[in-house]
Amino acid sequence: MLSSWKKLALNSSHPLCICQFIQISLRNTFCTSVSNSASSAPANSTLLDEFLMVQSGVNNLKPNSVLDELPVLEDVSHVGPPITYKSFNFAAYANESVVLQKLIDLGVDFYAVERKNKVLPSYLLQLNFERHVQPYIQFLLDKKVPIEALGAFFTKNPFFFQNNLDDLQVRINYLQSKKFSDENITNMVIRNPRLLNFSTILIDGRLGYFQKTFHLTGSEVRLFVSNYPPIITRSQKLLTPIIFEVKNFSGFSRDECKSIILQQPYVLTLKPEEFKYRFEFMKIDMNLPLSLIASDPVGLVNRTTRLRERHLFLKSLNKAQYDPSQPKYVSIHKITHGDDATFCESVAKSSVETFNLFLKSL
Repeated sequence: MLSSWKKLALNSSHPLCICQFIQISLRNTFCTSVSNSASSAPANSTLLDEFLMVQSGVNNLKPNSVLDELPVLEDVSHVGPPITYKSFNFAAYANESVVLQKLIDLGVDFYAVERKNKVLPSYLLQLNFERHVQPYIQFLLDKKVPIEALGAFFTKNPFFFQNNLDDLQVRINYLQSKKFSDENITNMVIRNPRLLNFSTILIDGRLGYFQKTFHLTGSEVRLFVSNYPPIITRSQKLLTPIIFEVKNFSGFSRDECKSIILQQPYVLTLKPEEFKYRFEFMKIDMNLPLSLIASDPVGLVNRTTRLRERHLFLKSLNKAQYDPSQPKYVSIHKITHGDDATFCESVAKSSVETFNLFLKSL
């Protein structure tokens, strides 16, 4: 097994260390313990459904991107027939499949794949590692994805090997044409492994959607998706309600909405009721103006319990002063960050014991 990894390392332009491969190969002992935990698997999968959708080009979004255009080769993956899969139980094959064993060596957690997706694609059992898997590993290494990130990558995207390598390169070329830096692209691929499953048409449509919805410039779109790459492939069904809440319910201006999503794009992953509860607490209970919430929206993505407890404690000490134009100003960032000891020492100027006694009185 080690010889194939040596060959991969020697043929790669990526700066790898043989010691890493030795350490990885030692992890194959994991697979000897899995055969006793076989169980039946349900027949549907959220990730599987998503992958079938993007491969067949089913999406109601049209390309609206007005980012700076440069010509790219055509990605024709969306015009092919949909791919179908059969499933299998991981434990039954873990000790028999060379591909599964080598993917385990890389750090792929097939139990996590089964837990999340309910099924595993049976095509993995028909793959030849050298012909069908190693080229994809090399592709990612050439894009500067570190080898230690490959296990998590394939765990989150077990369908990656079904993509055509030429299509994958076209998608990279597309992102480069939109002036994403190589570093940004590597970061996006690592943090959102499913991104490269999507055709250029779907990616462009999603970027255009965010640009039009929040009136972003090209550079702002790049900043937005680089700060939180998973937002690109998030379901439109989940995005629409929260975007409505942010833009229409809250009363934020266009510029304030833009400020919020550029600083905290994770806001768009909240459930509408979750966003509404946090927003109303900051606006009503903490008496924060919309402009202040928008300029420092970190409170919208933090647990309301923490924000509430610390706000009430500061209020009991007459230190809940959130107006930056007044003395003894306390920023929302300071309230929401750090453990209780740090908060008490640097913000409340009190002891943890006093804070804990106060919490018991609530």
